[in-house]
Amino acid sequence: MAPKLILFVLAFVLPLSQAWSAETDRPQDEAAIKQVIDKKTDGFNRHNAAAQAMLFTEGADFYASNGTVHVVGRDKIEGVFKFIHEGENAVFKNAKLDQTVSKIAFLSPDIAIVSTDLTVNRAEKDGGTYSSRGLRVMVRQDGQWKIRTYMNQLIVPSRVSPEDIETATEGESSQYRFTHSTVVLSKPWQEVIHDFEDSTMQTIRKAGGIEFGIWHSIPLEEGSPAPEMSPQTLIVTIAWPKSSATNAVAVTDEAFNDFSATRSVRTRLYEPVVLPHGMTISTGQGFYVHRLNQYSSDNVERVTELSQKAWLLMDQPYGEVHSVIGLFREVPDRDGVATLMRIVWYPSFQGWQKTRGAKDEVPEAIELFEERGKMAIGNPFGEGTVTGRYTHSDRLGETVNQGGTPPRRDCLPYRHTNYREAVVVMTPRCLREGVNLRRCSSPRRLRAVRKMLR
Repeated sequence: MAPKLILFVLAFVLPLSQAWSAETDRPQDEAAIKQVIDKKTDGFNRHNAAAQAMLFTEGADFYASNGTVHVVGRDKIEGVFKFIHEGENAVFKNAKLDQTVSKIAFLSPDIAIVSTDLTVNRAEKDGGTYSSRGLRVMVRQDGQWKIRTYMNQLIVPSRVSPEDIETATEGESSQYRFTHSTVVLSKPWQEVIHDFEDSTMQTIRKAGGIEFGIWHSIPLEEGSPAPEMSPQTLIVTIAWPKSSATNAVAVTDEAFNDFSATRSVRTRLYEPVVLPHGMTISTGQGFYVHRLNQYSSDNVERVTELSQKAWLLMDQPYGEVHSVIGLFREVPDRDGVATLMRIVWYPSFQGWQKTRGAKDEVPEAIELFEERGKMAIGNPFGEGTVTGRYTHSDRLGETVNQGGTPPRRDCLPYRHTNYREAVVVMTPRCLREGVNLRRCSSPRRLRAVRKMLR
């Protein structure tokens, strides 16, 4: 996951920094940015979680160097720092950090990409010394430089040569194809979702599918960007390895049609074009806008470029209320026409409304969106749907709050994604193997989950 976000961000560093070539000599801003990095290092070495967290924006993203943790929000980031510095099993309780800034690239007067080199020194019994490279997206807010996105990548021995890396173009997500199914049910989705997971999704996992998202209807307010979806409908997105993608639609349709509450199924096959967060959807409940647009096959590359540039510009003022889940292309194209699907998250209808002010906040992004719209065949806004998203932690929360035992059919290990709340997630291994809960989580961890969810 970490390398993908790095590539996603760096894809724009060169063209956008060229646009600000006259601004490259900015000693005051460079000094201010380096001071923030120095404060972060000092806070680490003093093992002060609050001092480190205050350097982040309110809606900042934090990615751990091993790729297993992604949290959003300053409070949650502070929780991570407390755990690694002050917790019972604090891995950095006695560690010392050396960090230097190796490069600063300005994307605009108020956005900078900062590269750093880090070395963490720990006792041998705690893992010894290791090095990593850091990538920070920093923004200026109210005259102060803050960290918007924070990521480290461990430096580990590799059998891959630099030449291999230069020629490698496909990442993890490009090794998959995605089925996107609309399942019409005989009952409201809330009444059948548990049975659907226990039977149908288990069949999908055994066949090699990996759940990407289960989407359901939510009440919509007047002025929403699409009509309300029927409560007797689920939309299910499954990732399939390329090797099994040929039969993915047939396998998916068969599994969904075998579910007792299914009335009809319509499945389409997509390939990922842009997945900013890789194979993991980091957002939970919210207001998800799904849109289908058609373009000439010859224009897909340009449409993708316009979308990525506009999304990056939108991230500064609206990063806390706007997150792109993915851009997908239906396969195959038909008669020279490509169908693209994009899924974008907002925390709520009000969050979506807030981004309607982008014409004044980021007019450059709106110009890019308008250019993209002119390339669309038919309605530039496309065919839209608004949904919520069902997560496995929702079900665990329901069960634990009722005093019951978490469902046994899934592996729901307690993973420290949010150190102030108990967040329970499905791991890819468990999705593939359907491992029993009691083989994954110790009684101590389950007690901790129940206690923290009360």
